[in-house]
Amino acid sequence: MLALVSACNYSTPWRTRPSPVANLTVEDILAIYVVREALEGVSARLAARRATPVQCNRLLAIVEEMESQIESNSPAQMAELNLRFHAELRQAAANRHLDRFLSQIEHAVRRFGQTTYAHTGRMRTSIAEHRALVDAVIAHDPERAEALATEHMREARLLRLRMLAEDH
Repeated sequence: MLALVSACNYSTPWRTRPSPVANLTVEDILAIYVVREALEGVSARLAARRATPVQCNRLLAIVEEMESQIESNSPAQMAELNLRFHAELRQAAANRHLDRFLSQIEHAVRRFGQTTYAHTGRMRTSIAEHRALVDAVIAHDPERAEALATEHMREARLLRLRMLAEDH
């Protein structure tokens, strides 16, 4: 997977930062999100099986911080909290290869430009999606966690495509 991401020039595994991605197409976004949806689903499934009470509390605390930030209407702050949430979910999944692959994909997604949190309504929707995902992890329900994470990424993909269409 890492070789595939590198071969597509979305990032370079030998650097700590991704290389710039120029002129992303709809096909690029679709290709990245297909992989992201699957891997985030796996991450959530593993987290639901393996998360410790401390990790569950960290995930819950991040969601609560997201909820407390909603009135500030800061897409950048929400995007940062989202990155923290997904990094914590990967830690709870306890699979270093999955962590590395998803980190590479995250770097590629950041090259898409404006965060989806800048789109009207996305903050509230995303917080609800994160809350449901945390509930599934805390309940140690891997099937539900996987389904919720996959749907969360699917919604992000669809919104990303709408944003691209609006820009053109």
